[in-house]
This record gives sequence, structure tokens and C-alpha cells, in this order.
Amino acid sequence: MDKMILGAVLLIVGIAILVESLFADGIGIGGNPDFGHDQLIGSIVGGLLAATGLFLVLKSKSNSNSQIGLPCIVAQRPIIPKRLPAD
Repeated sequence: MDKMILGAVLLIVGIAILVESLFADGIGIGGNPDFGHDQLIGSIVGGLLAATGLFLVLKSKSNSNSQIGLPCIVAQRPIIPKRLPAD
């Protein structure tokens, strides 16, 4: 599996677990009116998965732009200066 796809999947799953854990009581799936230990574990695991996924996505994008030239953030391709015509 490509690192970009794996990173995107980890990022989405991590965010889903994090949001579900943080809002478990509000959406009615929390068993405790307080912020319980299951929510704490889910928040930590979701945050770690999301951070790992983001790292993989950003790393795979930077590897694809490792050509000669300055990387253009907007266009996602290198900027190569044009030569001026000789007089």
C-alpha cells in the first residue's frame, strides 16, 4: 500500500476515533457522565493515529517534490528559474 493512502486512512480513522471519544457522552454512547478512562484511551489512540497519518501524508508529498528547484507550495511542483535571452 502506498504511504500516501495508508497515511490518509490512518488520518481519517484517527480523527473519527478522536471525535467519537471526545463527544461520547454528548452523542449518547458514553457510559459515564464524566470523562471516563475509556474516553481518555480513545482520545490518545485517535490522536496518535491521526498524527501518524498526517506525518505519512506530509512525508509522501515531500518525497514526490524532491526534484531540483525550489518547491512551490501552491502548485506542488518545483519552480525552475527561466534563463534570460542573451544579448
